[in-house]
Amino acid sequence: MSVGPSRPQVDEQVIGAGTTVRFALLVVLLLVASSEMVLTVLSDLLGRNDVGCLLAAGADPDAGTLRAFLTLQTQNAAYEACLARYVGPPPPWWVAIAWPALLPAVAAVLFFALPAWKARRGRVVPLDAIDHSGDLRRVLADLVSVAGLARPPRFVVDPAAASVGAVVFGRNRSPTVCLHGGLLARARNDDGRFRAVLLHELAHIRYGDVTITYATVAVWRVFVAAVLLPFAAWCIGELVSSLRSPAAVPALPVLTRALLFTVVLIVLVHLARSDVLRSREIYADRAAVLWGAGPEHWVSPASGPARGAPARALGSFIELWRTHPRWDLRRDALTDPSALFDVPALPMFLTGAAATLINAQLSASLTQYGGLGAWWTLTAGMISAGLVAGVAGIALWRATVYAMLTSRPASTWVRAGLGLGCGMVAGELVMSRIAVFEWLPPHPEVLLLGVVAGIVFAWWVAQCAHLWARRWWGPSLRPAMLLSLAAAGLALSSWFGWWRSEGAQLALGPPATVADEVRLLEEFFPGPPGDRWATLWAVATVDPLLTGIAFRPLAPTAVAVLWLVPVAALAIRPTGGVPRWARAAVGNAGDASGPAREPPPLGRVLVPGLWGGALAWAAAVVVQAYMHAHPPSSGQPSALYRLIYAVWLLVGLFVASGAAAVVAGAFVRRYRLLTVLIAAETAAVVGLAGMLVLLSVDGCVPPLNTLRTTCHWDPGSSWSFLRPFLALGVVLPGLIAIVVAAVGTVVRGFRSPPAPPARGRTRAERRGPLAGRVGVAALCAVAVGITASGETHLVGAAATAQDAPDHRLSLRVPGEEASPQMTAMQVVSWFRVGGQELMARFVADLRDVGDAVAAPDGTLVDHVPVSRVRPLCADIGRFAQDADRYFRVPEPQAQLLWQTLTAQAAAGGADCVQALDERNADLLGTAVAELERAGATGGLFGRRLNEVAEKAMPS
Repeated sequence: MSVGPSRPQVDEQVIGAGTTVRFALLVVLLLVASSEMVLTVLSDLLGRNDVGCLLAAGADPDAGTLRAFLTLQTQNAAYEACLARYVGPPPPWWVAIAWPALLPAVAAVLFFALPAWKARRGRVVPLDAIDHSGDLRRVLADLVSVAGLARPPRFVVDPAAASVGAVVFGRNRSPTVCLHGGLLARARNDDGRFRAVLLHELAHIRYGDVTITYATVAVWRVFVAAVLLPFAAWCIGELVSSLRSPAAVPALPVLTRALLFTVVLIVLVHLARSDVLRSREIYADRAAVLWGAGPEHWVSPASGPARGAPARALGSFIELWRTHPRWDLRRDALTDPSALFDVPALPMFLTGAAATLINAQLSASLTQYGGLGAWWTLTAGMISAGLVAGVAGIALWRATVYAMLTSRPASTWVRAGLGLGCGMVAGELVMSRIAVFEWLPPHPEVLLLGVVAGIVFAWWVAQCAHLWARRWWGPSLRPAMLLSLAAAGLALSSWFGWWRSEGAQLALGPPATVADEVRLLEEFFPGPPGDRWATLWAVATVDPLLTGIAFRPLAPTAVAVLWLVPVAALAIRPTGGVPRWARAAVGNAGDASGPAREPPPLGRVLVPGLWGGALAWAAAVVVQAYMHAHPPSSGQPSALYRLIYAVWLLVGLFVASGAAAVVAGAFVRRYRLLTVLIAAETAAVVGLAGMLVLLSVDGCVPPLNTLRTTCHWDPGSSWSFLRPFLALGVVLPGLIAIVVAAVGTVVRGFRSPPAPPARGRTRAERRGPLAGRVGVAALCAVAVGITASGETHLVGAAATAQDAPDHRLSLRVPGEEASPQMTAMQVVSWFRVGGQELMARFVADLRDVGDAVAAPDGTLVDHVPVSRVRPLCADIGRFAQDADRYFRVPEPQAQLLWQTLTAQAAAGGADCVQALDERNADLLGTAVAELERAGATGGLFGRRLNEVAEKAMPS
């Protein structure tokens, strides 16, 4: 579609194409995937299979991932010991690093060999061999000068190519342009066509397309040959083995998804690469026209008769796989570059899928080497989020800026966000990190949170791009874009970190009931019955979700930048006129900076937040009065009393932040998300600051005395009390604001009423710009201080948690009993990976003790060899201890016999050692009798194991 004369012609390079980052996304995906694939195959070749330990622990893969996970959690020490002994360490750590380094090295060799191979395959000849007069060389030199190239490329000719075209290959520093024979044949008769084709190819060189295109080709070919095909062959072999072996059937979903991953990877890389190359072709076309090529040379074939909807749909699907766009699209793009600024759903889908695959592969590699702590998880998330911000963020910025400059409707961020979120969910479905032994997670509806995350990301980036483009007056928008995308990437990295742990847990199901959480709180906060308020149940209900969201490193910082970055944009004073970056992009920016579309003044945006902060102060006063009226029964505030006090303070803060968000959203139509975020977080920051003041003077107002009864200024202890809750106080208001903004946008009940002129300026604005800037600076300083303090507390808590003992309650293991066949497999595995060794050790010690102390007639010998018998009795005691540390027997009756056996062995071994030390013959007789009973129980235990195994697995 052509653009009318009133539309400004926008420079397509106004921000940058973003295609380099999109190529980088593909390369990173291939490198990360290669490392994990190689580690997987190598681990299998080394015999690293943890199925034996998994079954020995009593985990039932048929019952689902959650039940298996909870079973292992209750016996984690035994499971880790089993892995260390029977599975062994993973491949050397340098393998995970060396392979991604080796892949580019081999690809580099192929990259430098590609030009020679293409030249040899096409049997090209140097240009001088055909251009004897030098006329063609002079024309090409002129075209090189028009294209602005610092040095001319190497020109060759493919005489056998009959097409009227050319191709460039090699690398940016030494490119080669191959002229087809058909093009040279028409050069004299159709000089315009010749110049258009050559200028197009020279534009690829000017834009640096050559190196990155062929480097991606080289990496992909090496990846396919060295990694993808061997991995696919391994997957197929394992699948065949799984179908033949009942013991490996639970791994069937894992292996199927691994094979599906290879297919998805091929499709994803091809579609993403084709999409990028199609856009680069349009960039080169427009550059050629800009340099003087005639648009009439972009001639499309004659269109046939009108086709039906199915045919058009098929044509659109085929177009997705092409590396060159259709001629009609290329022709239309010469006068209307909107195709370059559009944000289709498919590229966003591919970006989301690639980001999830990168994050999952990195996390899997780190897991093998014990690096799945909060910071390592966050690092993996930052890499994925940074690539998403670079690809999807730049695309959204370009679409927003183009719509502003041309006064056209912007590409909907909802479509882009849906594509991005659905891609992240689709990527999750082909990985085995949530649903391991199932085809789908037990709660697949939780995956919709990934779609929500993609929509919120696109929503925030689009509104932030619009806001900064209105207020930025510099010669280039790149600084503003980089600032906003860094903020969006940080927030998305926190999402990836949360999804890797708490989000995955929600998809599997809750590991414990609310009653379990209450018992856990009672264990950590002991006190008299008077302190067990109903509030404890409320805390237990929301605590797992809230702590998972807020108590993660960099989560408070991520929320802080989401509202401080737009505050910085609103703080820039509008000066009127057309911004310099807009004048550089178009000759006339039109109404891009029209006053009717100006963002609201910062003061007006902050007022609801300031009133919300005052409401939070009032709520804190009410909470203090309530707590004062319900003092602790012991007279001194217990840890539980302090927890409940803090929870009520936070509830008041959240209510005040939500009220500020609702009020702010009710009076805006544009920038709703940013406005609501600023209002809610302003209320939270002001409220937290006010709470610190109130806590510091606790004891000075008798009706409000809560933790102290004497009046003195004590900000230190107040800060220590409030600091553990700062992260939650910063993060949750941001989530509340997102919900409020989403509801307001969906129901469209929040309309922007026309403001009367008298209310056009806030009180801060009437006081002058200096007062407003000082107030904004003070607010930002307080916000940064609170966020930084919350972050340092989280970092310290995370470091302490890594070394602290695990005080978790024994988790419930829901689900039905395992099938007889699965129980037999579990019992056999229990016996093979440790149970057999324990039993053999006990039987040998028992036999040697009997030989040493018993006479042929069954009585005790007169002279017991103490030096021989005592070590045997002591080892029987150690056997009982080792048996207690080993897995429970995964069969109820056998487990009862095993418990009886270990108890009898422990008592007999201890009595035997004591009897020998005290030379007590009577006690020694008792010990021998106890050991004989243990031996009899051991016989019953062995027969029970055989019954279970033979019943379900007959020979």
